[in-house]
Amino acid sequence: PPVDSGAEVVVETSHGLQFPLTETSSGVYERDIPVVASDKYRLHIRTSHGMEYFSDFVDVKITPPIDSVYWVPQSDGVQIYVDTHDPANGTRYYKWEFIETFEYNSAYNSTLLYIDRQVFPRPLSERIYICWRTDVARHILLGSSARLSDDVISHYPITFLETASMKMSRKYSVLVQQTALTEAGYTYWQQLEQTTEELGGLFDPLPAEVKGNLHNATNPAQQPMGFFSAGTVEESRIYFSFLDLPLNLRKKAPTYCVADSIPVGLLETYPDYTLLISEYGVPFVDGYFTSSPGCIDCRLQGGTTTKPDFWE
Repeated sequence: PPVDSGAEVVVETSHGLQFPLTETSSGVYERDIPVVASDKYRLHIRTSHGMEYFSDFVDVKITPPIDSVYWVPQSDGVQIYVDTHDPANGTRYYKWEFIETFEYNSAYNSTLLYIDRQVFPRPLSERIYICWRTDVARHILLGSSARLSDDVISHYPITFLETASMKMSRKYSVLVQQTALTEAGYTYWQQLEQTTEELGGLFDPLPAEVKGNLHNATNPAQQPMGFFSAGTVEESRIYFSFLDLPLNLRKKAPTYCVADSIPVGLLETYPDYTLLISEYGVPFVDGYFTSSPGCIDCRLQGGTTTKPDFWE
């Protein structure tokens, strides 16, 4: 959706307190707000075009802790699950999001730098062999224990990793975030899931039928899309490595990378920063091995060479 920069975004309480949010980047508004569980909150937006929106006042939902996040090997990959429960039987409706971070490497390790027609050892700080990549999942993951006697969610599937996935080639981590929902919030997200991820059937709901708790104060006939919730978020992170996998899952996708050679006499015809893997020739250097950039520079697979602060 298009962003709206320069809007006024305020979180208001039922007791009249107001917490203006700051636009941290184009269309993104943030602020740390002290939440009182006994209070009610709503969202108030005034766009840069003069449109004004309010949400309903909502109760604060306290999310119970995650019991465990764990992985289970399957015949064709690895399934990630989450377990949780509320001993007070007061949650019943849950939503999960997850963020994946994984370590991987390129097919070849470049140990040399080529600058100004000279070859130097590549410093460790400039190695482009090992990278870390973070992906934020966009799937809608919902669970409910409303039809159960106990408020327990067990063995809920979060995501599946196929055999030979790059995500499992070295080390994988997933951060699962759990949020408690009201019944109205759960219904909204359930309808949104049906219209965005399950379209195709004759009797599937239309997007216009998904109604949240936002209202257009400028033009009441227009129904905004969205839902405002207030509550806490619980998190849990797990790791596993390639060597933790059972033998039948320790497979890596083929790279189709081929090393080529550059004789010493032809190196000067190549541009600076041509990626070199290593030298060859004994006792004198006869040339250098190279390959396509995608086979040498791990950053071209979407990652970064900066290790995340949380990485174990």
